[in-house]
Formats: sequence, structure tokens, C-alpha cells
Amino acid sequence: FLPFIEDSEHIQFREALEKLAERAGVNLEARSGRKTAEAKALGSINVCALGFFRQALVSKGGEAARAYLARRSLSRESASRFELGWAPASWNSLIRHLKTNGYADAQIEESGLVSKSEKGVYDRFRGRVMFPIYSITDRLIGFGGRIIDGEGAKYLNSPEGPLFNKRNNLYLLNKAKSSVREKGFVILTEGYMDAIRCHLCGYTNTVASLGTSLTEAQAALIKRMAGLCYICYDSDAAGQEASLRGMYILQRQGVSVKIVRLSGGKDPDEILLQEDGRRLFESALENAMALPVYHAALRSRDLRTPEKAQSAREDLFEGLASLPMFDVEPYLDKIGEILGVFAHEVRNEIEQRQEKVRGKNLRPLPDEPPLPELEEADEPEEEPADDLECVFCSLLWGDAALRN
Repeated sequence: FLPFIEDSEHIQFREALEKLAERAGVNLEARSGRKTAEAKALGSINVCALGFFRQALVSKGGEAARAYLARRSLSRESASRFELGWAPASWNSLIRHLKTNGYADAQIEESGLVSKSEKGVYDRFRGRVMFPIYSITDRLIGFGGRIIDGEGAKYLNSPEGPLFNKRNNLYLLNKAKSSVREKGFVILTEGYMDAIRCHLCGYTNTVASLGTSLTEAQAALIKRMAGLCYICYDSDAAGQEASLRGMYILQRQGVSVKIVRLSGGKDPDEILLQEDGRRLFESALENAMALPVYHAALRSRDLRTPEKAQSAREDLFEGLASLPMFDVEPYLDKIGEILGVFAHEVRNEIEQRQEKVRGKNLRPLPDEPPLPELEEADEPEEEPADDLECVFCSLLWGDAALRN
């Protein structure tokens, strides 16, 4: 049964074992038993805090948060579906709530829900709309908070700790995993609201990267779920550069990746709220660009600017040289068209850099004594190539859709 859970839930053996044990009410004993017990205790504090945040949103003190969600076109039903909450602006309302529910000071401090200063501890999240963050196994591991008024970082996440590690998780992954399995691809957005809006509009295979910089661990999570990812970050310059970095990270993990270029709005949330937003978003998905073409298009303007051309050229071709030629080959003509050169010139630029990369990785072999001479033996006859295998390889080489 464990292999079935691993495959259907896109989780690893340990995660599947913990999930089944939790369902069955069985306590797992391990050498890291103390850490496991601590993680469970922290998880229960998070659940208690989530109940507090959700109640605060619908209470009299949550008017400002409800007004903000209304401005973002999120109904009460939608807020409930995604378990959104409100952290009051009070300095210690959550601390008092947790103590009332029996949690000790040491547990509360370790949970990451509070911060410390010379004057003592205080609520980490204050005056923020709260987004619960779950692991792929549906464990509540932390929170993200969006400030709606006053000073402070626009978004604030739970600190790194035994439960929460931003680099290893994706927002709404727990809700998206079954849809990803059905549709065969992932849509990756930048922010909480983008991912929520996509889910509300039927794109339930959407996750968010908890920030603009996708990590290797997050890319590995996506690889476990699907072999194709559409990156749908903001359309501003920062979002475009973040998209490019994310594409190379995913490509290194073996994920085919395309970039969704948004027009008519700066992010998926803004576009999908428009009257014809679904059509615009669907069109953007259909016309998504492959990594080699997107990188060339992104650098094309700088390549035409004398003072930026050399740097842009090196950035582009160094990036393309890091990819297998097999992945770049189908797009040589398009890249040449964007750059205003012939396809064979693009190939030469890439191959020259690939040779340099190979040269850097070569190490001289240590001197070894000569091998003793062996008696000559008849060389085995080489088996003829398999016709069906040759045809198969030829089809894969010439058709990107079949390779995907």
C-alpha cells in the first residue's frame, strides 16, 4: 500500500509512512524520536494559531481585513476555502490565546509565532492577512502574512525552524497535487493571491514559490509531480529575471519548462479578474515560450545596445551552453530570427562555449603502469542496429512534442 501512496500523493517513503501512521493513530518510533515529538507539538500549536486567525477574521476586529479581501475580490466563501485569517494588530493577543490553550512559554517561542526583543516576546504577525502554508502531506507547517496598513515588510513568513523551511515547500501544493497528476503539468506563480485566483478560476494545478527565487529543492518537488511546468511570474523586469532563473533551475532538474508572458495585467490575479481574463490567460498558456527562445527574447534589446551587447551576449550563450544541445536544437531557427543571425551561427556560439565547459571539467589522469600484454583474441562481431530502435530515436530527435 505504501508504494501506492507514494505514487498517488507524489511523496517519498518516509512521508508516506508518516501519513499512514497519522491516519491510523500509530506513533512511529525512530532514532529521531525527540525531533518527531517536537515537530508534532509545533504542528499542534500552528493548528491552534490557525483557529485563532480564522476566528479573528470573522470577528468584530477583522473589518479591515475583510475590507481588504473584498477589494481583492475574495468572497467569504473563498477565504474559508483557503483558510485565510487575520492577525490582530495587538502585541500579544495570539500569545494570550496560546497560553489559554495550555502551551508553555518555551513551546510558544520555539513555534516561530512570536518574536523577542529586550522588552520580552510579542506576536510575530500583527495587522496582517494570514495564509496557512501546508506541506505536500497536508501538515500545517507555517504561515505567510500580508500587511494591509502601516510600516513593515509587505509579506512576512514564518521563520526557518524544525517544521518550516521556505526552500523546501510550495504554497497550495497540498491542494494542487491531484490536479497536477490529472493534467500532467504545473503552473508556478509568484504570490499567494495569484495561486488562489488561479484555483478559483479552475487552474487547480497551480502552486506559488513563496517568493521570487525558486530553489533547487522546490524544483525537485515539481519534478516529483510532473515533467512540465509553466512559470507565470509577474510581468515586470524583476518577475522576468526571476522567471529566467527559475527556468534554468527547473531544466537542471529535468523538467520541461515554458514561460507564460502576460499581457493586459501585471500578474495572474489581475488578469483573471478582468471580464475576458480567462481567455487572456488561456491564450498566454497556449503561447508560452520555451526556455531557449525566452532567454533570447529577454536579451534581444540589450544585444542591440552597444554598451550592453557584450554582457547580454555572454549571458545568453553561457546559459544556452549549459543546456543539452538536444533541448536547444529545435529552437535554433527561432533564436537566430530573434537575434538577426543564421541558425548555424547560433549553434557555433553555443558549441564553442560547451567545449570550454567540458575542458574545465576535464582532469588529467594519474600515471599508471602499463598493462601487461594480452594474447590477441578474436573481436566479437558487432550486433546489427535494431531498425525499430533507430526509427524510435529518429522520431524523438525530430519532434519536440514526442520528446516531452
